[in-house]
Amino acid sequence: MSTYSENSFNSDFYQENRPRYPESLYEAILSYHNSSLKLAVDVGCGTGISTLPLLKSFEKVIGCDPSPTMLDSAKKFKNTLPGDDKDRIEYRVCDAEGLASMYATNHVDLVTGAESIHWVDEERFFEQAFQILKPNGTLAYWFYVEPIFIDYPQANAIYEQYVYEDPAYMGPQWKPGKEKLRFYGEAIKMPEDKFTDIERHVYRPLVSKGKTAYYYGRDSMTVDDLRQYLRSWSAYHTWQQKFGGGGADVAELLLDELKIKCGWDETSTRLKVEWGTAYYLGRKKSES
Repeated sequence: MSTYSENSFNSDFYQENRPRYPESLYEAILSYHNSSLKLAVDVGCGTGISTLPLLKSFEKVIGCDPSPTMLDSAKKFKNTLPGDDKDRIEYRVCDAEGLASMYATNHVDLVTGAESIHWVDEERFFEQAFQILKPNGTLAYWFYVEPIFIDYPQANAIYEQYVYEDPAYMGPQWKPGKEKLRFYGEAIKMPEDKFTDIERHVYRPLVSKGKTAYYYGRDSMTVDDLRQYLRSWSAYHTWQQKFGGGGADVAELLLDELKIKCGWDETSTRLKVEWGTAYYLGRKKSES
């Protein structure tokens, strides 16, 4: 079972503390899109963070996720929408590998996947997306990777140890697929026999010369903001279940070391942070 499907996973907390996706990203997708705007399907939608912005452009939007726990939160936010918007969005329990069981062939204009495609069987997902998309319909998926502390190189190294490298901490608690995310999803190859006009846009903080349409950064992140972000992770949740019984908290262990070695202060420190990001676009090839 995915951690996100466990009843003990706090999906409302996840919704409150995860980064949002900028309007510029959706604008880039729509600029690329060359089909109608009737139906968009958001795969691995979780709590609906990536689904709701699609309402601005599409007549009908459906969010799919294998976790009823995550969809419970998505439905709560749906119920706060105005009547017309509420009627145009729907959430369904569905795996990325089972899209064709939910949607007719050549029926969907846009399939999206936000921070989710690294968790799925990508070969089956691409086959299913190809099947349900209209000819010339768009497949778009994207990732944010890790926050980079622009002014604290040592903090980035410490962060990597706790999140990936040191087996005593969160590294072993990630589900398979996290390594693909860590490297911007570049190992996930959109099949060229099914999709054409494939575009790849990657932004690496402190490395890339220019930003892409998908940029997410914060100029004054607090230590507590970082704490809440860490606590929204599946690996944090799993580590706490295994090792937190005696009061240990892996987020606090990381933050304590950052405070000591980088001089951070709980109340006064303001962090300039940028997330690594990537987004990928493709059009379904017309069937001959």
